[in-house]
Amino acid sequence: MKTYAIHLKLKKKLQIKHAILAIIFLLASITTTTAQCILPAGITTINDLTTVCSKDANNPSGILSIPSGATLHLNTASEFPASFTEIHVLNNGTIELGLDYTFPPTLLKIFLFDADGDKGVASGKINFSGNYFLKISTGTQIYIENTVTMHGDDGAALSGPLNQAVGLYIGSKQYATAKTPNDTGVCSDFSKVIANGGTPSLNECISSTIGSSNAVCFNNQPYTVVSSISGHIPFTTGAVFTWSKVSGPGKVIFGPNTSLSPKNTTENSIEVSIPGTYVLRVTAVQNLSVADCTVPSTITLTKDIKTVAK
Repeated sequence: MKTYAIHLKLKKKLQIKHAILAIIFLLASITTTTAQCILPAGITTINDLTTVCSKDANNPSGILSIPSGATLHLNTASEFPASFTEIHVLNNGTIELGLDYTFPPTLLKIFLFDADGDKGVASGKINFSGNYFLKISTGTQIYIENTVTMHGDDGAALSGPLNQAVGLYIGSKQYATAKTPNDTGVCSDFSKVIANGGTPSLNECISSTIGSSNAVCFNNQPYTVVSSISGHIPFTTGAVFTWSKVSGPGKVIFGPNTSLSPKNTTENSIEVSIPGTYVLRVTAVQNLSVADCTVPSTITLTKDIKTVAK
């Protein structure tokens, strides 16, 4: 058996040093994974956002939280920081549009919360201060917690002038207008968007006979991939789904899409040529017609899925 002649005091100092380093790395890890910016009460303009969120070395990351009494004012075309992936608008917090504005594809979710439902305190909201449109990417979802308080009422999650010049776009396609559409090429107004819990997005799952959390066993191919459009939006026609490879060390072979019930769900199979980390993209093209409204318009939804074949 080997022995080591280490002075007891030196050994103790090394243990203390290692313990301190471990704590520092742990705290750094926690800071990195939970980093967020909480806006102060009052108005923060898009130009001031990075300065306000400078706690993280002028590099805001993670979640932007807009609490009660706080407003993010989109008053210039300055780009929203790409390091924020989510915006959480809490009760009586506001995103205010002072012009037409486009969020970048790096923003994945906008949550409009309403902790008390329709019990008197306004929900988190997006307010259109004039005849403006808001454009989100094909991979971004607006999630609305209060599906009771409709547009035009106090406390609604989407507020602004009741006319067709106020709109919501997904990608380059108009999805909804503030007022019930009339020959605008869309079927949804803001009240329907609220009632449906927000905008549609894609859910996804990758699995094999052995594997979970999108980590699958290379020797158990093919893998099953399933995607569906979230929510209960009553589209009358099914979406057209396609799959593609974004990145990865080998080739990816996709099988034919199989439509499932409900009609906004599809299943496919994939095989990869070598182990490694792959990013796959599912794309859905959805016609916007509903039971009481037929239009030729479509929207495109996308979702990137990371999977590891071990």
